Amino acid sequence: MTKKYATLLVLIAYPAIILIFMSDVFSLPFDTETVTRFIIPFTFQGHDRVGWAVIESTQWDVFRPVYSLSILLDHTMWGSNAVMYHFSDLFLSWICYAAAFFLLKRRFGFFIASASVLLWALGPAQAMSLFKIFGRNDRLVTIFTILGLLLYDRYCDSSGRRRRVLLGATVLSIILATLSKETGIYYSVLLPIWGLVVLRRRLPELLKSDALLWIIVVFLGAAFFLLRHMAGFQLYIDSEGFVSGADYILGMSNLILMGIPFQARLVFSPYVICGAAAAAVAATVLIRRLPDSSRFGAIAFTAVILPLPILWIEHSFLWGFSLWASLWAAGLISLMAVPLWRRIKTAGRWTAAVIATAVLILYGMWSGRVTEMISSSMFETNRIVMYAVSVSQGPVYSSNEIEGPFSTWWSAVRDQPLREREKMLHYVSQLVRLEAGNPDARVVLSEDR
Repeated sequence: MTKKYATLLVLIAYPAIILIFMSDVFSLPFDTETVTRFIIPFTFQGHDRVGWAVIESTQWDVFRPVYSLSILLDHTMWGSNAVMYHFSDLFLSWICYAAAFFLLKRRFGFFIASASVLLWALGPAQAMSLFKIFGRNDRLVTIFTILGLLLYDRYCDSSGRRRRVLLGATVLSIILATLSKETGIYYSVLLPIWGLVVLRRRLPELLKSDALLWIIVVFLGAAFFLLRHMAGFQLYIDSEGFVSGADYILGMSNLILMGIPFQARLVFSPYVICGAAAAAVAATVLIRRLPDSSRFGAIAFTAVILPLPILWIEHSFLWGFSLWASLWAAGLISLMAVPLWRRIKTAGRWTAAVIATAVLILYGMWSGRVTEMISSSMFETNRIVMYAVSVSQGPVYSSNEIEGPFSTWWSAVRDQPLREREKMLHYVSQLVRLEAGNPDARVVLSEDR
């Protein structure tokens, strides 16, 4: 197989993997945040305008116009058809996958690049991000972060006018990443790490030759915090307060455990998990004989979680984190796989390929199972909404009228604390409004009517 066709095969693998193992995400309705923040205002309140979308996020003490505008673009094209929003997310994820492949292939070769992106695509992080539309902010920030790395890599090999153009494009990528999600400004630290670890440049040389870029990056970082302060935004981003001490350790361990195929939290304490992770990262960085790909991957996924003390961590956060973890693993795998591949003959290569394929399929099947588990609640909610609209004319949908085959679900809602019950009824009401096309529709428990 020629390199051209092998590259094409790797590129088309991403949508195939998602559609085969994680197709459940495409049948899910809008999540609570998306339907409340965007779809209802766009559909019924006349806010489907660029100006409103640009500043919408400021009410939450964040500024994410790129993310909000992407949702507006979807609404302009697809209205309230949630399925198409999920396909838009698939397309954005595919762009990120392809950009990561070409970036890694450029410096680490075909094997490590393809192994990295395939491990990433087959992992549960994909489903954890794709099953809710609001995971798009992590997709967008990762796209622009990887694009920035790719542009910076080319910038380092260029001169003259081309170098100046690539400098401007790199800076623009950092800005767009930050306007997608605030972590974009933090992720700019990956640029000098790339220069030091991957390009093997010495620190004095790096600082001197790229001085203008680093001055701009520092300026952008300072401007970011200054503008947040001037706008009256709190320091914490999507978080109720500064996370430190035991809470920090617990948050880090939970983030790590989200992406591995067993419930280690039932066996090991958070301190053991974080200690083991820190030891693995330190060993990878300090052992010079290990591949640069693993060293960069280890440093990168550590850098990605540095802002954890001021961030609210959701499952979707794992999406970018797991990309660098996959690069770390792919580099280590290459230490054994590449020499072995060169030594064995044709029959052995076929056997190795079959075994590797089987392992990857099992990994994908496990991720598919994770997809089913995390999607089950939203899938059931969607069935309830469809049933409610089919059996009642509204605008008030009483649980007595629409309970039907979902009596167990409604009983569970009644047993919830008042705050949780109200949140669930509000979410279901929002979805019913969209499905019925009636902004006055609402769902109530029988005793509340």
